[in-house]
Amino acid sequence: MADDSIAVVLATFNGDRYLNAQLVSIANQSRKPDELIIGDDGSTDDTLSVLDAFASTAPFPVHILRHQRIGVGDNFLSAVQSSQSDLVAFSDQDDVWHPRKLEISIAALGKLDADLVLHGAQPVDQQLRPIRTGYDNVRKVRIRNRLRGNVWYSGYGHAMVFRRDLLNGCDWKKRPRSQWSNTPMHHDDLVGLLATVKGRTVRIPDRLIQYRQHGRNVAGAPPTLLGAVRARKDPYSSVAHRVEVAEEWACYFSDLVSPHQRREVIEYFNNAARIMAVRAERLHDPRYKALPSLGLSALKGHYSSRTPDGVGWKRFLQDSLWFVVR
Repeated sequence: MADDSIAVVLATFNGDRYLNAQLVSIANQSRKPDELIIGDDGSTDDTLSVLDAFASTAPFPVHILRHQRIGVGDNFLSAVQSSQSDLVAFSDQDDVWHPRKLEISIAALGKLDADLVLHGAQPVDQQLRPIRTGYDNVRKVRIRNRLRGNVWYSGYGHAMVFRRDLLNGCDWKKRPRSQWSNTPMHHDDLVGLLATVKGRTVRIPDRLIQYRQHGRNVAGAPPTLLGAVRARKDPYSSVAHRVEVAEEWACYFSDLVSPHQRREVIEYFNNAARIMAVRAERLHDPRYKALPSLGLSALKGHYSSRTPDGVGWKRFLQDSLWFVVR
């Protein structure tokens, strides 16, 4: 991996308050990036001035792409398309990187023959003081081989270093909907699922960024378990939506693999859709039927984030509470 080039891809939008600290942390990497590609999505504050000043003294080439509100996913992915490097590391505009983030991540890619590395993070407040959230760090290395990763967990973009050729043959402008909304999936969900479908994903325990929470994050750190329960809503609509998008994902991602691999890719996503459909039906069951079936699903691993189609134990608690109080 020593000869592989790496691009840092940074997306900005009205981020002048915290941007300089992140740029400095990128410049201070023990393994310098070979290029920094920045997509700015029509900032109206001093973001572009901060970027121009940094570019004039940076120890590596800096390329600034200027857009007009194309959205965070397209902003990141168009910047990746402009890069010339073998590897890519996504960067948010408001974090601070550990000095060895790139060095450690690249070493893990090579040593573990991975296509995507996901490292840990330390959530912090605006002043970079550690805070408690539901962010899911791991305690030891986890290796997920092809089609073994969890459908519903792709990882956070700020924690990703990946091989650029994962995007080969992928028309990202036509990517399917997100599991969270009716808009196209974000850049990190796309890359995470591409790695799941095509290759190997590795999660390492090293906490290599300070993940700043300031109330205006595009997608902040997940809440604690107690916070997730307090935020409980009728889960049916989100579950029904996931059934639909899993079927869309099956069509989209099966077209990106060789013909003899298509059937298993379709089955991978369709199985997740079937389990989610069962969950949707259960949410309308009478309580005396629903609670026993809920426990059976938990025993089968349908709520474990370590299984390919599990939705996570927070969802188990939310579903259980839904049946108790509805």
